[in-house]
Amino acid sequence: MRLSYHTGYTDRIERISELVENGSAVLDVCCGPCNLFPLLSRKGISYRGLDLNTTFVRDAKRRGIDAQTFDLLSEHLPDGQFDYIIMLSSLYQFIPREKDMVACMLAATNSYVIISEPIVLTRFA
Repeated sequence: MRLSYHTGYTDRIERISELVENGSAVLDVCCGPCNLFPLLSRKGISYRGLDLNTTFVRDAKRRGIDAQTFDLLSEHLPDGQFDYIIMLSSLYQFIPREKDMVACMLAATNSYVIISEPIVLTRFA
């Protein structure tokens, strides 16, 4: 994903972490390498990462991060345990069921869903 965002990757992660209130509970779906975790942990935030990729989950656990293998297409998100559900650069993977995925995240959170996707604006003549 760093290639998709070029130099804006770090800025994007920082801006998203700023949206999350101190002391909140965050569920990071499709968490990948848990790049949000270091920024959120400084704010006293309870963090859990979910990802289908067992390598990402294993590496996160080795770093002391609460992460688990999870298939968003076949498993239900835990209801009401999280103030924020965050998905970074992954919604495209659920097309054509992206609307269902967003509805599931909205139903499972206490407060907010944050979704961020890389967008490249192209001008055609």
